[in-house]
Amino acid sequence: MDDAYDVTSSRPDRQAQREAEIASCREGLRSREPRVRAQSAKRLGELHAACLPALLEATADANPYVRSAAVEALGHAGPEAVNDEVIDCLLAAIDDRNSFVVVAAIRSLGWLRIAAGREQIAGCLQDHNPYVLAAAIRALARLGPPLPLERLAELLDSPNPHVRAAAARTLGALGYTPAVPRLLRNLEAGLTRRPEGHCELAFSHIDALAQLGAREAVPLLIEIARHQVGLRSRAVLALLALQAEEAAPLLAGLLADPSSELRAGLIRLMLQAGYRDALPAVRAALDDPGAAVRIAALKAVAQWQDVAALERVRELAARDRSPHVRVQAVHSLALLAGPQAAAGLAALLSDLNTRVRLAAVTELGRLQALPVEAVVGLQRLAAEEEVLEVAEAARAALATLGTVPAVTAAPPPPRPRAVPEALRGQAEALLAGLERWQQALPSLVGHGDMAELARVDVALTTLIAALRLDQDG
Repeated sequence: MDDAYDVTSSRPDRQAQREAEIASCREGLRSREPRVRAQSAKRLGELHAACLPALLEATADANPYVRSAAVEALGHAGPEAVNDEVIDCLLAAIDDRNSFVVVAAIRSLGWLRIAAGREQIAGCLQDHNPYVLAAAIRALARLGPPLPLERLAELLDSPNPHVRAAAARTLGALGYTPAVPRLLRNLEAGLTRRPEGHCELAFSHIDALAQLGAREAVPLLIEIARHQVGLRSRAVLALLALQAEEAAPLLAGLLADPSSELRAGLIRLMLQAGYRDALPAVRAALDDPGAAVRIAALKAVAQWQDVAALERVRELAARDRSPHVRVQAVHSLALLAGPQAAAGLAALLSDLNTRVRLAAVTELGRLQALPVEAVVGLQRLAAEEEVLEVAEAARAALATLGTVPAVTAAPPPPRPRAVPEALRGQAEALLAGLERWQQALPSLVGHGDMAELARVDVALTTLIAALRLDQDG
């Protein structure tokens, strides 16, 4: 369904709108204005309209922009529309005198995976036009082997950055590991020269190195993540793909970086590496302004069983402004609190957001015993919920409880108090001071020994938990 149509209208109405627009575009192909003919051909391609005769006729238009739009529209027609006439038309268009038409023909042959075009497209690797050359590289990648991979690797040294980027992406996608030394050399050299299109070119090389599993690229990627503004987030994603655990301690100091994309990637890297020394900074990221960062932090504190984060996770599950964050917070709460999360999850069964209700139902279904209010909430959803997926999940959760209508979770066994009698009168002040100390630890990240900060954090977590337990009585 195309975005141009009103999603609030009925399906017949949208179909009628689509057919009316197709008819208008077909009429536009006969306009005296080349601009209108080109736009009409382009739109027919976007609509995936079955208008092959009209588009084939437009590929012979006197205006090159109309020809290129029509040729590219054929590429959007889909494999089911391919016939001998379409193939012959696209192969002929490769020899068009206008480079825009040539590029469109190469793209369409690649999109439609027309193997008959492989030889002609491969011949375009000798073309002097960088846009034709880049289109040929991408189309050959879609067509798959056999490919002149050695020739593609040579194009990593092309004077045109568009060609180098296309070659890098193709070689990465095809798993051509002999290209790794050249990719590394060019990436490092580009960091010094910073030519035009530097970021996009560097992205293509970084991505290719990650796809090729080039562990020898890890030291350079770490340097990029530390020092190359604009490239750091992409380098961190590559380090994640390469499972470069050794990068975590070296990059933990960047968890306060202004880039939310970088912060989120770094948290995932810390979690993947099991680098728990970063926990104080990761916990602080639960209050990050970026939703993706909060989600990454929620996953980390849950997997690391960080009890110091429990109350904040409860708050995020109930009140975060992003429903995506709240859904993750529900799952993290269940992982952190186990059976003790049941009451909080039960309260979310009435949430206005469907995904939050579904997450709460799912997690309650994994618990062995539920309080009465949770069972009642699940029964209500099973009987009254309008969203089928939520209602079915509620029924499945109830089925796991067997025939007992309501099960009350057994209270946890009492734990001995660990706060001396002489300090109980000061417990409230002690708790406030310890919490302030723990909350301030992230400000020391990057300025001190991460392992020492982590040890202090563990000690504070233990003391705070003991004081809270004593207060709860």
